[in-house]
Amino acid sequence: MSKLWLDRDEHDRSRGRYEWQDPAGATFYARSLWRVLEPVCASGSVHYRVIPGTGRDRALADPQVLEAGDADGAGWWRVVEVS
Repeated sequence: MSKLWLDRDEHDRSRGRYEWQDPAGATFYARSLWRVLEPVCASGSVHYRVIPGTGRDRALADPQVLEAGDADGAGWWRVVEVS
């Protein structure tokens, strides 16, 4: 597992991009972390997406490969700028 921390955006949202060896491990971790964050964060502000088969480096280089993970069209998890 590796994590890339992402700075807050214009809406003061913080995010992280994780890379796991398998979707089951990613889902388990995300659900566990969600349970810890939900009580201390604004209502409805904790979200996660598991997008199998897409590595972190590829996703940063070509954000379009993540379109399959945007089922609700919100796009809150997209990286807008890499510096």
